[in-house]
Amino acid sequence: MAANQIPRYIRVGVHKTVDFSVANTNLDGTTGTYVTVHTGATEGSVIDVLGYKFTQTTTQGRVRWFIDDRLFIEQDVAAVTPSASQDSAEAFLDKSDATHGAKFPIHLESGSVLKMSTEKGETGKAFAQGGDY
Repeated sequence: MAANQIPRYIRVGVHKTVDFSVANTNLDGTTGTYVTVHTGATEGSVIDVLGYKFTQTTTQGRVRWFIDDRLFIEQDVAAVTPSASQDSAEAFLDKSDATHGAKFPIHLESGSVLKMSTEKGETGKAFAQGGDY
């Protein structure tokens, strides 16, 4: 049977959460500091949902997602001062997202790195959900 006709099933679920506090205005995926969110498993990985939530006041800026050294998704971050009546800045991306939905699911080859950076260096948490083949 041809390789592309063999069904692939998730062996292990991926539920990664990482802390970030990086300031990086570079778009090349190599210069500056990045936070690794997930590395593709031996047989590859699939990511169905990405997201971030800042844990402090934010200024207007950008969150950037990379696969290896390639800019994959750029998102606006609003200026927000969290309070009892105002949530901190956050975003969740999946196939239902109007702007980036066509990019999901994300397939990572073995050893490929999903990483992110922020333009301003504000603190928060990033997450990825999916599975390893």
